This record gives sequence, C-alpha cells and structure tokens, in this order.
Amino acid sequence: MDLVSQLQREGLSAFKSIYNMYHHRVYNYIYSKTKSEYISEEVVQLTFIKIWEKRMSLPVEVSMVALIFQVANSTLIDLIRKYDKKNHMNVLGNSLASGDEVGVLPVLFLKETQQKLEILIESLPPMRREVFKLSRFEEMSHKEIAGKLSISTKTVENHINLALKYIRPFFSHFLLLLLFILSNLCKL
Repeated sequence: MDLVSQLQREGLSAFKSIYNMYHHRVYNYIYSKTKSEYISEEVVQLTFIKIWEKRMSLPVEVSMVALIFQVANSTLIDLIRKYDKKNHMNVLGNSLASGDEVGVLPVLFLKETQQKLEILIESLPPMRREVFKLSRFEEMSHKEIAGKLSISTKTVENHINLALKYIRPFFSHFLLLLLFILSNLCKL
C-alpha cells in the first residue's frame, strides 16, 4: 500500500510508522550537509510536522520518501533564511557569499566551536588553564604571566605548549568540517 494513501486513511498510526521509518535517515541526511546536531534535529521535527499538517493534500502519485526529503530540503533552506534574517549577520562577510543560505551555518558552527573550546579549556589542569587564559584572552606576555603567577617564563611556555597540544587536534578537525560546510553551501 502506498504510504501517502495510508497516511491519509489511517492518520496518526500511519504517521508514527512513517516517522519511525524515516526520521533517522532525514537526520543523517541533514547532518551530513550541516554538521550541526541542533539544525538536524530542528529540520527533522519541522519536516514531520509539515508532513502531518499537509497529509490530506499530499500528492498520492509521489513516493513518501521523495516527499519527506523534498520537505526536509526546503525546511533546511527556510530555517537558514529565517535565522539569517533574524540575526542580521553573516560572520564570514559578504565576500564569501551572496545568498541567504550561507550565513547561518558558519554562525552556528562558530557558536558550537566556541562552546567546545570553553569545555576544553575548563578541562585543563588549573595552572595550565590560568596560564592559557592569561596568554590568549588577556594577551599577556610570557614574562608578565610569569611575574603574576610567580613561575618561570619556561614554565609558562611549557603550560602554553601543553595546552595547545591538547586543544589543537580539536581545531584541525573542526577546520576541516568548516571548509566542508562552506564548500557545500557555495554549491547551493
């Protein structure tokens, strides 16, 4: 039996079955495009809400899978446009993009990256965390940090090197993700 017809006839029970069959696929598809858990979850929810609300007007000659992914794609674009208009910002500037779709993902990516950086910094040993924060956020020199914390400049350098060694793999991974997102968005 065609899933669109089944949804129109059976209602909620058919909808639950369709949701259970396809929500993971939609999530994975959107996540592969955005690398954002938040956006992927939002798009899945909005996609299935739209399918439910428009169930009686869905064309029966089109497969349910095609409808779901068509709605998911348009929902993603709508969500990106809405976010861009709401925030009136494009972190990477106009030189990278002329379309509305490009600004939101870098903004979300940067927010997620900043949150993860904060978690990484907070997981450093207390002295290393303090030295790193003074160096990178307070822009103090090694000599100033050494004087403030009563440690040698060599110890300051050691703490900064160890902190960077701990944090750097995270950033190289996320830099690749950002480049992937940007290359996919520029194709839109």
